[in-house]
Amino acid sequence: MEPLTVFYEDRPDAMAPLTLAAFRAESNHRPKTMLIRVAGKLTDESLATLYQTSRGYSAASFSIVDFSAVTDFAVSCRFIRKLANQKAAMADTNSLLFIVAPQPYIYGLCRMFQILGEGTSPLLQIVHTLDEAFVAMGIKPPQFEPSVALA
Repeated sequence: MEPLTVFYEDRPDAMAPLTLAAFRAESNHRPKTMLIRVAGKLTDESLATLYQTSRGYSAASFSIVDFSAVTDFAVSCRFIRKLANQKAAMADTNSLLFIVAPQPYIYGLCRMFQILGEGTSPLLQIVHTLDEAFVAMGIKPPQFEPSVALA
């Protein structure tokens, strides 16, 4: 995956260049689904940038953050606890949020985030693959349209 900058078509001010991790946002309108793919080294700093960029943006019925291409998950347990105690990242807390984490270590830390944040993100689900997320949503894998700007 080429280094990318998060860019939302309807919010050009929401561009977030990242030095350690690359994010690519994609969307689908039927059903309204937002997919954010993350690649490279993910740190406390880059995860905070992703969290803040996505906050207040998504009005999607389903949102997915895909960590499949993360090569180094350098996010501290302390930071995960801090995020779990914050308000949900997505604007609509009635929409389902999935985190795709195929790597066992990342999956475990994401489950820790889910458990600690049950009060603020009750509709968060952690899965191993994108296909698992689509099955849980009850939909066929949609065609996503890139909503990005190259870094």
